[in-house]
Amino acid sequence: MARHIEALGFESMWMGEHPVIPVAAADAVRYGVPLPPNYRNMPELFVSLAAAAAVTEHIGLGSNICIVPQRDPIHLAKQTATLDRISNGRLIFGFGTGWIEEEAAIFGYPFDKRLGRTLDFMRALKVLWTEEEACYSGEYVSFPPLYCNPKPLQRPHVPILVGSGNDKSDNTAILRRVARMAQGWLPSFLSPAQMTQQLAMLRGFCEEEGRDFAELDISLIVPAISFGLGPLPP
Repeated sequence: MARHIEALGFESMWMGEHPVIPVAAADAVRYGVPLPPNYRNMPELFVSLAAAAAVTEHIGLGSNICIVPQRDPIHLAKQTATLDRISNGRLIFGFGTGWIEEEAAIFGYPFDKRLGRTLDFMRALKVLWTEEEACYSGEYVSFPPLYCNPKPLQRPHVPILVGSGNDKSDNTAILRRVARMAQGWLPSFLSPAQMTQQLAMLRGFCEEEGRDFAELDISLIVPAISFGLGPLPP
């Protein structure tokens, strides 16, 4: 599939993850959407992207999304940095908090703490990606000075996309988060009219943060497919 996507000239390919689906949640409905049956059979995200990297040369390799609160940030830093090296700097790191409440208990954290845990892990991840003797003290993860190598090939680190926001939610706080901490945005199900309105809002938040909106990488997730738009024109 990766070879075919590249041969057709696509800019990027994307894979999501759900390491497990609790049986109790397999037939649940979330935000009016039944859980897709394929959620029960998803291959490991970064192993799969590494396999795709090995047989392609140009396409971006995106996580759509990595459920960060379900992962150990130290292992995640090494996995993603290694993949960025293997792929010659093609990894795009889309992250999110997860949306299936029953999953959180499996991985040992309260569902209502998932955002704080995720953002804490992301701060630690940036330290691990960028500092030779990395140390971090946070609410959900702390570690003393340590060596965590290799570092990503991309500098200062792999591009981070906030994988949150949809057509049924108020995305204001999410858009502020994109402008404050990320290199792009990965929303889902927005109509063209909604996307136009949301991007105008995001442009304003970027101006407040002193960020260049045109440098953001925006990809819109739609049912069954993710279209990689790449950096937007001014």
